[in-house]
Amino acid sequence: MDHAHRYQDSIWRERGAMIIDDKILEQLEARGWTEQEVLDLINSEPVGRSSDNRTPRKTGDGYGRRDTATVYGSRDGGHIVVNDRTGEVVHISDKNDPYWKPDSRIIWE
Repeated sequence: MDHAHRYQDSIWRERGAMIIDDKILEQLEARGWTEQEVLDLINSEPVGRSSDNRTPRKTGDGYGRRDTATVYGSRDGGHIVVNDRTGEVVHISDKNDPYWKPDSRIIWE
């Protein structure tokens, strides 16, 4: 199966310029998020920068990423990371874990 076909066959939810894949959707509830909260954050001011360095095995289209990313939310109240080029949500913090440590690649503003 070619990469484009694999991408089309995977389940993606598109909301504006943001894409939430199945992996992130499955993590939402367990990590204390709703889909609406993620959508609301993407419309707020960014709080930092990061990067998306996923390998091909970890993407819906089978292509690796070497892209910049934007962080929304807050260091203490939960945050999400969105790939600047593709619009994919690539990370959500665990708001239920008081010991959660933000990814070291995040540069907070």
